[in-house]
Amino acid sequence: MAQRSFLTVERIPDWLPIAVFVPLPIVGLVAGPSFAALIFGLGIIQFGYAVAVRRTLPSTDRVLLWLAIAFAGLCWASVIWSIVPDRSMRGALQVTGIFAASIAVLSSQAPSKWTADWLFRLMQIAFALSAITIAIDASTGYYLQSLFTAATDAPATKYNRGADHLVLIAWPLLAQASSRRQWPGVFILAVSAACVLVFGVSMTGRIAALVGIVVLGASLLSRRIVSSCLVVATAVVAVFTPFWLWILGEHRALVASRLLYTPHLRQSGLHRLEIWDYMSARVFERPVLGWGLWSSKSVPIHRDELSQYLYANAQGIYPHNQWLQLWLETGGIGVALALTLALVTLTRARKSLTPNIQPFGYAAFASALTISLANFEITTDSWWAALVACAYLFAAFRCHATDETTVRPPAGGPTGSNR
Repeated sequence: MAQRSFLTVERIPDWLPIAVFVPLPIVGLVAGPSFAALIFGLGIIQFGYAVAVRRTLPSTDRVLLWLAIAFAGLCWASVIWSIVPDRSMRGALQVTGIFAASIAVLSSQAPSKWTADWLFRLMQIAFALSAITIAIDASTGYYLQSLFTAATDAPATKYNRGADHLVLIAWPLLAQASSRRQWPGVFILAVSAACVLVFGVSMTGRIAALVGIVVLGASLLSRRIVSSCLVVATAVVAVFTPFWLWILGEHRALVASRLLYTPHLRQSGLHRLEIWDYMSARVFERPVLGWGLWSSKSVPIHRDELSQYLYANAQGIYPHNQWLQLWLETGGIGVALALTLALVTLTRARKSLTPNIQPFGYAAFASALTISLANFEITTDSWWAALVACAYLFAAFRCHATDETTVRPPAGGPTGSNR
C-alpha cells in the first residue's frame, strides 16, 4: 500500500505542533503576545479535530478543570463587589477564554514519536536563530522591532516579554537534549538563551534563569530536598507577599539606595516599590474577596501616599506582581486557588517526571515563580500560553522518551501530568 501523504487531514496531529512550536522562539521573541495566538490556536484546532474527525471529546484532567472553573467563577462573582464592574466583567471573560484554551491544549492528543523527535530538533535550530535575530537587531538599532512597535514605545524593551517566555520553554528543551546526551544541542540552547537574555535587557528574565540554574544544580544533589523547599517557598510567597511588599514599600528609599544601582533599574525598581506600597495597603482593607478582577488600576490612592511618590501617580497601573494582584483583586480565596494549582503542579512533577527530568521540571517551576513576582498580570494571555507551552514540551519529551504514544500532555502547569 502506498504511504499516505503527509499533508492530509489525518496527519494534522503530526505536523501541526511542529508548525506552531518551531517558529515560537523567533516569532514569540519579536512579538511576545504571539505566544497566545500560536499556542491557544493549536489547542483550539486540535480540539476541533478530535470532535469533528475522531468524533470524541479529549479527556480532561479533572483537578485542573475544577480549579479552572472555581477561579473563573470567582472572577465572575467579583463583578458583584468590584469597584469597576465593567472592567471586572471583561477580565472574567478573558480569564474564561484563557482557561478554556489552556485546557484544550493540555487535553489534546500527545504528539507521535516522529513529531516529538522533529519538534525538538528543529526547536534547537529555532532557538539559535532567535539569538541571531535579536543580536542583529540590537546591533542595527532595533530596526526589526521598530516595525512592530509604536513610535512612543522603546523597541529594546519590547523584547522583554518574549525573553521571559523563552526562559520557560528552554527548560524542557534542555531536559530532552541533556537526557539524550546531545551535548551540541545543550550548548546551542544554553548559548542562545544567554544571548537572548543579554540583548533582551529583561532583568526579570535574567534573574529567573539564574534561579532556575541554582534549582537545577541543587536538584542534581537532592531532588527531595529541592521539592520540599519549593513547596515551602511557594506557600510563603502566596501567603506573605502583601506583608513583605508593604515592608519594602515603606523602606523604599533605603532599598533603592542600597540595591538599585543602574539608572534604568533604579527608576523601574523604585516605581515598583511605590506601586507595591499603596497596593499592599489596599489588600489589608479587603483581604477576603479583594476589590474585583482588573480593579488594580482603579483602587484608591490616598493623597498622603501620592505626595511621597516620584513615579507612581493617580492614573494607576497593574501591580507588577501576580501574587499581589491575586490578593488585591480576588482576595484570599483567589490566592488559595492559585496556591493549590502551584502545589498540584509540584506534586505531579515529582510523581510523573522521571528522575533525570525532575531537576529540569523544578527549574522551570522556579523560573515561572520568579517571573510571577515581577512581571505580567494574572490575565496576561501570553503568560499562560508560555506556561502551557512548557507543559506541552515536557509531555512531548516524556512521550518520546518512554515510547508511550498514547500518553496525553500533563496538565496543571509547566510540569504537571494527567491523571
